[in-house]
Amino acid sequence: MSSSYQDELKAKADQALDIGKDAVYSHGWTYPLQGIYYTLTHNSVWKPLKSQLLPRMTLAAAVLVVLFTFAYVPQALALSFVSGPFGFITAVPIVLSEANILVNFLSVFLEDKMDLLFDTVLLDKGLTELVQHGREIRRGSGKSAATAMKAKLTSKFSRFSPEALIRYILTIPLNLIPAVGTMLFIILNGQKAGPRFLARYFQLKQYSDQVKAQQIERKTGALTAFGAMTVVLNLVPVANQLFTYTNIVGAALLAADMEAGSSKGM
Repeated sequence: MSSSYQDELKAKADQALDIGKDAVYSHGWTYPLQGIYYTLTHNSVWKPLKSQLLPRMTLAAAVLVVLFTFAYVPQALALSFVSGPFGFITAVPIVLSEANILVNFLSVFLEDKMDLLFDTVLLDKGLTELVQHGREIRRGSGKSAATAMKAKLTSKFSRFSPEALIRYILTIPLNLIPAVGTMLFIILNGQKAGPRFLARYFQLKQYSDQVKAQQIERKTGALTAFGAMTVVLNLVPVANQLFTYTNIVGAALLAADMEAGSSKGM
């Protein structure tokens, strides 16, 4: 390994650790957890999701069984040459990451309503005027019924855009590093995941690319904390299919607090 590459890798690691410290002191990491509670306690969000969870969880369970049956042991044995007896432990987050990627690809064949969740929560929070920047609201219905969408919140692959997917795959080997490797994997991917979850909010605010970049830079710690928690939740076997939705709900709650000017730690 060349000296310049080692220096670059060390600089990236130091940057990730600095951002991680900042993220810990913010409250951004609580919003994905708030999203879980909000989803389970608000019928406007939970009711449309119930029918979608069973096929998604079934798919996730099937993928996990296949990977842990055919891919876990070979990878664990290979990693044992690098990590010694920790190879069988190190292989777990790697296989879970691989399962997460595979499930996201396969879920393209399943229906989802992710594009509705963000706006639904904002409407629940009374932010109708903001939502109208990106969705036509049927007045008098008292619901979020939309007859025309200027742009959806996100496709099911927005959490893994080509750039994000490549980053995710390239950082999986960080799990090979004992003790700190998985933490670096979570922070580096969380750093990019946080802003993506707020893409709809920035769109509704009609921010220019320059203003959006300034907002993201100013809130790097909190957004990294939010994104890191979503990465952690997405590694939870099977239940991560529920968290896929609750993370979006959490992002909408964060956006609502940002809009109200009362977001903790922001």
